[in-house]
Amino acid sequence: MAHENLRIEIDGSEIETLYNDLTRLEVELDEELAGMFRLNVALLLQADGSWTYLDDDRLALWKEVSITAGLDDDSEPLILGYITHLKPSFGAGLDQCSLEVWGIDASVLLDREDKLKDWPSRKDSDIASEIFSAYGLTPQVEDSEVIHDEAVSTIIQRETDMQFLKRLALRNGFECHVDGNTGYFRSPQV
Repeated sequence: MAHENLRIEIDGSEIETLYNDLTRLEVELDEELAGMFRLNVALLLQADGSWTYLDDDRLALWKEVSITAGLDDDSEPLILGYITHLKPSFGAGLDQCSLEVWGIDASVLLDREDKLKDWPSRKDSDIASEIFSAYGLTPQVEDSEVIHDEAVSTIIQRETDMQFLKRLALRNGFECHVDGNTGYFRSPQV
């Protein structure tokens, strides 16, 4: 009989006690939307008045989370992302207290602030490579061939990096998404 394997790493290390208190784990992966995860862990009141996990610095916003799962020795990474929301819930009894931890894949880093920038004399694929690399992602970029000559037109960005890349991908008939540590800007893989 095959045994299930689950590994949750936060900032590169496991919190061993987390598995005993884990009540729910969801990972949503979509080819057109950012991947996301939700962890629900039981909160326990400690003798000193603190709460497990709620007061734990390891579970803080923008910490990197890696979730790997599989059967026996055949595990595969499900998602690599960042904690974006922490929502404690306190029920009527101490046994009804929990902490929801939500997170999004690395594309959340590219979608945090609007930018106003010009990109003269560049191909869309060169722009995609430069943006992905700026966030420490490995670019998997298909050549878009057309160079937008500054004398004719200049590409202007007036949105977040992710919105901008999606706009460039759409006009080239490409897909644009992040999976793990890789940023994709390429023809759809059917």
